[in-house]
Amino acid sequence: MSRKPKVSFEQKLSAVKDYLEGRKTQRQLAKEYNVDHSSVRLDF
Repeated sequence: MSRKPKVSFEQKLSAVKDYLEGRKTQRQLAKEYNVDHSSVRLDF
């Protein structure tokens, strides 16, 4: 049985674009998606 992800693929893609384009920080993205900032991985 798999669990439903908190954040969809489309939301993740949007977050990556926002981060790479300098529009949002790791902490801003974490707050927006209601996840702990340590779970926003930036090692891609």
